[in-house]
Amino acid sequence: MKHLRALSRAAWTPALFLFLWAAPAPAEDQVLSILSSDEHGLELVLKWQDTSFPDSGEGLRLDLPSCGLGGESGEPMLPRFHRMIAIPPGMRSVLSYEVLATSSIEGLPLPYPTPKRMGELEEDPLYREEFIRDEEAFALRRPIRVELEEPTKLRDLRIQALVVEPMSWDPANGLRFAREIKISIRFQADPSAGGREGERVLRRENLWSPLYSAALINGEQSANWRSRVPSKALYGDREAQTEALFTLKVNDSGLQGLNGSDLIASGLPAGTSLSEIAIFERRFDWDDFEQPDYREIAVARIIRDAGGDGDLDAEDKLIFLGRRLKDQADSLDPIEWYGRESSYYLALNSDLALDMESREAWQEGEGWIVPDHFDRRFTEWGELWYYSFPPQTYYVEPPLDYWEENLFFFNGYDSLRMTLDIPSPGYLEGSEAHLKVKNQGYNRGDPLRTFDMIFTNSEGQQSVLEQMFTQYNYEGLYETDISPGVLSDGVGGLLIDRVDQSLFRTLIQWWDLEYVSRYQAWNDSILFTNGTYTGDLEFLVEDLTRGYENWILVKSSAELPVLYNLTAQNQEGSEGDYLCRFRDQVDEDCTWWMADAEVLHSPSIETAYSVDALADPGPWDVLVISHEDFLGTLEDRYLPYREDQGYRMKLLSDKEVWDCFYGGVREARGLRNAGRFAYQQWGTQTVILVGD
Repeated sequence: MKHLRALSRAAWTPALFLFLWAAPAPAEDQVLSILSSDEHGLELVLKWQDTSFPDSGEGLRLDLPSCGLGGESGEPMLPRFHRMIAIPPGMRSVLSYEVLATSSIEGLPLPYPTPKRMGELEEDPLYREEFIRDEEAFALRRPIRVELEEPTKLRDLRIQALVVEPMSWDPANGLRFAREIKISIRFQADPSAGGREGERVLRRENLWSPLYSAALINGEQSANWRSRVPSKALYGDREAQTEALFTLKVNDSGLQGLNGSDLIASGLPAGTSLSEIAIFERRFDWDDFEQPDYREIAVARIIRDAGGDGDLDAEDKLIFLGRRLKDQADSLDPIEWYGRESSYYLALNSDLALDMESREAWQEGEGWIVPDHFDRRFTEWGELWYYSFPPQTYYVEPPLDYWEENLFFFNGYDSLRMTLDIPSPGYLEGSEAHLKVKNQGYNRGDPLRTFDMIFTNSEGQQSVLEQMFTQYNYEGLYETDISPGVLSDGVGGLLIDRVDQSLFRTLIQWWDLEYVSRYQAWNDSILFTNGTYTGDLEFLVEDLTRGYENWILVKSSAELPVLYNLTAQNQEGSEGDYLCRFRDQVDEDCTWWMADAEVLHSPSIETAYSVDALADPGPWDVLVISHEDFLGTLEDRYLPYREDQGYRMKLLSDKEVWDCFYGGVREARGLRNAGRFAYQQWGTQTVILVGD
């Protein structure tokens, strides 16, 4: 059936264009006369013959050639002429008109129909129309209307709707018919367009030309206008891309650290000036004019220059605040459909290098508020567990993307029960908590399954929580409130135990614990917000094992992140048990990230791919997007074969497409952007995807 529908569409399309060419002159040609039409504007005349209108007993039906009937339920139903005009690039239209002939019409217009349900039931889909006059609407004056609506886009052409309502209604004087109207539309330079010049689009318009001509009053005159687009220098400079040396793949949100030794081992020469090293993101989108907009966004970084010489050494450290996809503002893939990794890029470009702003972490004075607790959250996803204990089945192995949302799961390795380690460091005694567990039924078709949920805190105290229920092949979200005293300061264990002991494999996608915590580091790192506190705040963070020289403290808010300079004044305690004190003036929602420089997240260093395709002038008839495994065969055999047949072929790897057209994220919209770019900029008619 799918192939039949596709065939029907293919057969219908040329028939449509044949109809457009062979059809007789439309009715508006008898109404609309074009006096002039060029790049300066249009002069038109609309002229209707004086005629009589049938009275249905409920009012006059005011049908006119080339017009529809418009209005809202109960209002006077008046004729409306609606056609489109094209606007040259960089111009705006200015309208004026003159009524040349009018006549009076005796009688009341029909009211616009009001739909009435035919059945008595609310869900009954059948309606009928009734002509019910709204007396308040009929008491209002409705003058003759001639206007242009807001500009919009028809592919590469800016267009505007010309709307004419040639009849007026006045409750005192009745209907008046403007039988002849002269309309002038002048094109003037648009100050908001900035006087930009256009660049040619190479796409052929063989199929669309008849539609342009039929849909637009000045379709023929606009043939050159629709082949121009805004200057790329104004809307994302596609010819000034930075050559990235590496892609930095970030798996977990937080402070990311790159050792100088790792950068040197990856190919960045020792002795490289640290001021040249830039971290940035790539973004590809479409601007307000639906043209490609490529941008490079500098990411603020911290450089710990161990030798103090300004050059890259093995002991140096490059630090930046990176976020996985679901945690990014305006994320390219918030549901992490194909994985959690976000892409950052490293290049040598002093213009793009951005030092993180820094400020002192201590201020003198009295009256500082010392918050004693905050809402803390621990979440763990099942990826590492999944790879450590891959699911075993009696039939076939499920692929990695088999489960709901293409994500990974903890797998109960003894089939009937599993224990998850759940930390709650700094737990504030006497406070409540909230636990969520995302699960999905697995295998076999028997109905609801029941699990006991038993929590053992770090002091060995057991508590029975509410039971969890799952069902075959359905996802579920278990939520329960945890009473005061169940958690403790440390690492607890959650036992998930199948009640009836029958065969079942426990699959947990993620767990999430929210609780009230003291400001206590966990494994020498901590993430916290100001919560409801604002003003002059002093924070006290406990349980840091090394001295202040090793601490990294960064605040992120609506602005760029800020590094806090820590000194001995910020430190209390002794080796292995330090406390950090810092002060900050807070008037907005902020997040602080604090970690020992030795326990930062480590992004993977991978190959960066070229974005030179953005500056390729084309034209290319065929775009081939291929997995890297097949590039050699395509280059050696397929492309030469097609080129010998006269096709102009462009080959991109899938990773080039992700880097070039979707910020390094593997996502279907990258393919869509590549195809759209090729069609618009290179005149490409065919896109071929190659994979296995």
